[in-house]
Amino acid sequence: MMVFRKIVLLLMMLAFYSLSVFAGNMVEVDRAVLNIPKTAKLSTHVDFYEGKERVRFAGGRVYGDKSVHFMCVNKKGSTLWSMDTPLGSPDAYRAFTIVQYKDEETGRYFYGILCWNSMDTRYRSYLLGLNKDQTKMNEYINSDNFRENRELSLQSGLFEKDGALYVWFIDWAVKSEVPPVYYKLTWSEANQWVGYDYLGTQKP
Repeated sequence: MMVFRKIVLLLMMLAFYSLSVFAGNMVEVDRAVLNIPKTAKLSTHVDFYEGKERVRFAGGRVYGDKSVHFMCVNKKGSTLWSMDTPLGSPDAYRAFTIVQYKDEETGRYFYGILCWNSMDTRYRSYLLGLNKDQTKMNEYINSDNFRENRELSLQSGLFEKDGALYVWFIDWAVKSEVPPVYYKLTWSEANQWVGYDYLGTQKP
């Protein structure tokens, strides 16, 4: 019976670990701000590296498309990921803070994207990361998919604290009266995907 209990406890610990790899292991490696030109005739980019592999975030035109896009491309120029809305309207996102994180436990890299309408207000956030084969940039987190955005139209941000990643939502107009709400991000090794736990207004 004692051996059985130890086995059950070990399995529970392994299951918990596989769902919580982010906890205490995430570190910021690099960051950059990308300002997108307002004309489709210009383009700009910033580069990050995962070992020898280059990851480029760029703003500009996609071949055959007249609109301006924010995207991630590989060394060959192929698009790995593109923001779901083109940057054509006057009030579209024009600046992006890109933060590269590394999970020291697994060696994997992730990219936190903060989208700005102006340089003093964050409105939308993403968490991206290459798959194991480095052939696709997965969109793990898109703040537009959370109820705080869909139902309440709250602005969003993403940050790291004590080795863990968090997404938060706030109404800047009433920030002194209504506290932000937080989600803690978790990595599932079994599913190779990011999940999250709702923390409410409890600040990490």
